[in-house]
Amino acid sequence: ADAGRQAFVLLTSVIRAHLEELFPGRKVEAFSQFRVTRDSDLEVDEEEIANLRHALRSGLTTRHFGRAVRLEVVNTCPAELSEFLLEQFGLPNAALYRVNGPVNLVRLNELIDQTDAPGLRFKPFEPAWPTGRLPRHKSIFEKLKKGDVLLHHPFESFDPVVQMLREAVLDPEVLAIKQTIYRTGAKSELMDLLIEAARRGKEVMAVVELKARFDEEANINWAERLEAVGAQVVYGIVGYKTHAKLLMITRRENGKLRRYAHISTGNYNPKTARLYTDLGLLTADADLTADADSVFRQLASLGKFKAPRRMLLAPVNMHSRMIELLAQVEAAALAGYR
Repeated sequence: ADAGRQAFVLLTSVIRAHLEELFPGRKVEAFSQFRVTRDSDLEVDEEEIANLRHALRSGLTTRHFGRAVRLEVVNTCPAELSEFLLEQFGLPNAALYRVNGPVNLVRLNELIDQTDAPGLRFKPFEPAWPTGRLPRHKSIFEKLKKGDVLLHHPFESFDPVVQMLREAVLDPEVLAIKQTIYRTGAKSELMDLLIEAARRGKEVMAVVELKARFDEEANINWAERLEAVGAQVVYGIVGYKTHAKLLMITRRENGKLRRYAHISTGNYNPKTARLYTDLGLLTADADLTADADSVFRQLASLGKFKAPRRMLLAPVNMHSRMIELLAQVEAAALAGYR
């Protein structure tokens, strides 16, 4: 490359240029990049197996050998080579995709960090703590007694959620913490805080979704660590995924119990909270927290479920309420409103 300029080359191009050295004494007839996509779903019959966690852990060992569903090759790949690959993977011609360029563009993400071109990058963005609505270094519980706080990620920081849970763990007046776990990652301060809460003698309940695709192993490991310190771990309702994002804290105040909750559209994952657009509500509202408590009771005991006061919950009342709201919009449109 010229002085002051950078140059990059794909590893596949290097390999192609040295094929004769890699296979000395042989004539290279054809060369092509290819990528195969496999079905990575872990198939288990929840009603038949005795231990879902053990069944999923066993399935993780064979995930990389799932049934092939798609074959991608470069558009210069000879027909005899693509036909050979289709035969090897047991795929029909309809599963073949010819690509004009590298078959794995994800690798180009590395250029973002390796390229010396600061003028092409956005300035780093740091999510803001909502100081006006939630003063730093003051009790979040005291603030929520006065009113709810709505967080808009990733523009606003996820730190208040972590701080709320940390405050609950350290507060001797907090008796119980209940949380749903969907995608939290292999390393999680939130999970570490739940474990610490259990060690401090608080009642901790975690609803862990073991079938969160590609997070099964992390969730299984967290479930085992939580159980090891005495936390109650449940896996939701057979036939459904627990996709709700709920955190509920029960605190003793002046001889009575008061609940606080975090209700969110986003996972309890500080890393993805910096990337995805989500809303999170911190609240001490009596009706909302009572609904949250009912959800956790249902997930833990599968007892009779009371109709939520304010929450829309699938598969209980969300669908019917959405139909009602759509009917209102339809009626307004027919009446000439815009």
